[in-house]
Amino acid sequence: MDKQTVFKGQGSVLTVKDNKITIKHGKRRQFADKTKPIIEVDITDIDSVVMIKPGITSGYFYLLRKGHSIGTLSKLYILGDEYAVALQFKPHYNNFLKAKALMEEQLISLQDHTKADVSEASRLYNTLLINEEKTLTFNGQTGNLIISLTSLTFEYNRLHAGASDKKTISIDKISGISLSKPGFSSGKIKINYEGFQRRGFGTLKTDENEIWISTISQYNSLLILKDLIEIIQSSADHVSDSNLSLSSADEIRKYKSLLDDGIISEEEFENKKQELLR
Repeated sequence: MDKQTVFKGQGSVLTVKDNKITIKHGKRRQFADKTKPIIEVDITDIDSVVMIKPGITSGYFYLLRKGHSIGTLSKLYILGDEYAVALQFKPHYNNFLKAKALMEEQLISLQDHTKADVSEASRLYNTLLINEEKTLTFNGQTGNLIISLTSLTFEYNRLHAGASDKKTISIDKISGISLSKPGFSSGKIKINYEGFQRRGFGTLKTDENEIWISTISQYNSLLILKDLIEIIQSSADHVSDSNLSLSSADEIRKYKSLLDDGIISEEEFENKKQELLR
């Protein structure tokens, strides 16, 4: 039997699927101010779920987002928030307990995937470390991102509305990376870097630091790219701070360890060894 993913409250329907939460409000829902009939939020953006049992008046199921506080908000105010689902009867409340459990289950699963992504990013970092001229390509909807040990290249395609051809930046100039998952609309990866300037509001063109994402596969792949960039930056900072240089013997030991772990081949090890002994 399929697990329940759709939960009906008083005038609203909540869906938990693919690590996203969607609330669709009916026309009869009354709000304190203007709000969207459909809202969507990533499960990782939720700080906690607040639930109040119905009694003489309706209870609620409330998504408290990260960076927000319930503080001294009144029950009436919360029921007028777009991130709340009213629970009129006890069966509503019991049903939404299942929604809360499903969210927690998906969050744990997502954390496990994140650990796997970091492991994959570490493997790719070692690949770049062995061959400093090697590049890796990550695909998006409006272009590709090509990474080496020192640089990141935006390779735009005809779907990109704000840039053409290519743009290369140094990895040490990257100041932040944000990712949004595709849902009702395309997701995107946005890479902020030193010297970048937004186009500003009122333009239909896409910023050149953005690549749109159309599939979950692209999103998961770009999560690995994000981890890989952070590993490269962290390793570069460590080398800079320690101001240490490895001897040839230390370098050979490092590559021998990679060979023993099956990360590089015998041929690659011998080539590096001969290069270091010259």
